[in-house]
Amino acid sequence: MNILFVGNCTPYFSSGIVRAKRFFPSLSEAGVSYDWMEINAAAVQRWLERLDRSVFGKQKITDLIFRSLIHGLGLPYYWVQVLRILRKQSRYDVIFFQSVLLPPRPMRYLAKRNPKIIFDYDDALYVKHESKTRGMIQYAWKVFAGSHALYDFAKAINPATILLPSSIPIEKYSVEANQEPHTPIRIGWIGSPSTLNQLEIVVDPLKNMLASGIDFELLIAGSKNQPIPLSKIEKLHILEIPEYSDDDIPEIVKKMDIGIMPLFDTPAERGKCAMKMLIYMAGELPVVASPVGESFYIVREGQNGFLAETSDEWEAKLSRLIGDADLRKKIGKAGRQTVTERYSQDIIFRKMISEIFPDEPIKNEPHSDLMGTNNEI
Repeated sequence: MNILFVGNCTPYFSSGIVRAKRFFPSLSEAGVSYDWMEINAAAVQRWLERLDRSVFGKQKITDLIFRSLIHGLGLPYYWVQVLRILRKQSRYDVIFFQSVLLPPRPMRYLAKRNPKIIFDYDDALYVKHESKTRGMIQYAWKVFAGSHALYDFAKAINPATILLPSSIPIEKYSVEANQEPHTPIRIGWIGSPSTLNQLEIVVDPLKNMLASGIDFELLIAGSKNQPIPLSKIEKLHILEIPEYSDDDIPEIVKKMDIGIMPLFDTPAERGKCAMKMLIYMAGELPVVASPVGESFYIVREGQNGFLAETSDEWEAKLSRLIGDADLRKKIGKAGRQTVTERYSQDIIFRKMISEIFPDEPIKNEPHSDLMGTNNEI
């Protein structure tokens, strides 16, 4: 039993870590061999990141020109990788595409020669690339969809679609007994520069809370020193962690008392897997989130978290959590239980491997130890 995983270059695209690389030690222990291939060049992503931080990346015309040139330089690498996949396909029982979109012609060619193709996606790729996304879904042996919105889209095209949520290595999020809250209470957000604008949703609620005398501070992780919408709020103390790795996340969560996930209600956001929320819950933090997409399927209002749609709801629910330590503890514990029972890495791995090799006996009991090596080709 062997699998070729094809993904976008990590760590620039974290979904490859969350939905593939995290399972590699468990695959090895289960007697499954694997290789990992990155479809795009890491150098291209490094140059795009530098552009984002430069003055050229902050002007519409120069950003568009330089971004197009950089992407163009990466095309030869992409096509070489596509040709390598076509050449190597016979060596593998399964080819697993993680959020990778091939053009229709190579995909048809590949499906004829190795029909055991899995298309796994955790973002609404169809918003910008509908034709390619439909093609991947159509030619896949099975589709793994990370959220209900993605599942509904794929199921209408390919009946062999499975809902496979993104997982959390719950044991990495150790919860210290009787941990004292920070003073003042710390509201936290983990994200990236591309999602910073969603913090606009909580500008007015946080401003009103400060005006009414509620004491709190904010932790923002993943800004990469880009402008933060909340910095416009006077007297708001913001702790900023510009960059972090996947391994840093559990320690960042420990620095928070409440986790927030504001989302605009768009097709792209409805397709997301609510990883922010699951990360907070794993660390036993109470969460407040926008009622968008996967949030509806995770949050039981007032039991393991809160949903807030309007500015008044954000203000009321955050204020209540800040003022009630027992409520924070109760909601946090229920949230962690939700992740343990439904989204832990072991549970999702078992479901994934049973779908990939439904008729094969899997050696040993899989574990969720993330320390291990993988084969990159």
